[in-house]
Amino acid sequence: MRIDIHSHLMSVAFLEHLQGRDTLPAAVRDADGFIAHCAPQLSLPYRAPILDVGAKLAGMDAAGIGLAVLSQGGSTTS
Repeated sequence: MRIDIHSHLMSVAFLEHLQGRDTLPAAVRDADGFIAHCAPQLSLPYRAPILDVGAKLAGMDAAGIGLAVLSQGGSTTS
């Protein structure tokens, strides 16, 4: 079995929670997904398959990956 030990999946609900915030972290929706503003001069685009579990699993199947190791990201918001 192939195991992906460097896998990524982002919660759409979390990115939606970050929308409209005046402080970092914040997120904005764009045509392809979201852009998360994490820190000054650090913004990350989030697109499929990272946002879509079905697309993520299809990509894993196509690559012959049977298991992915995911860890909880450390972020706090208020």
